[in-house]
Amino acid sequence: MRTAIDIIIAFVAMSVTELIWTLYIHNIRDEKLVTAGLYNMGIFLSTSLATVLYMNNKWLIIPAALGAFFGTYISKFFYTKK
Repeated sequence: MRTAIDIIIAFVAMSVTELIWTLYIHNIRDEKLVTAGLYNMGIFLSTSLATVLYMNNKWLIIPAALGAFFGTYISKFFYTKK
């Protein structure tokens, strides 16, 4: 049961990282440095969570990588809709 929860957390953590990363890049481009700094903190925290998880179980790298792909795909899809 714990492994299933870890898989979900690793996937979501990396998806969130990629979503935040997109927001960070757009804020840097728009020179909103304080907001970009706050997004950077989110990137650090969500990436750290995923790293701590897969340090204990190397198989969690796979759902983390899939989460990174999913987050990138979704962030670009939603950002271009605006």
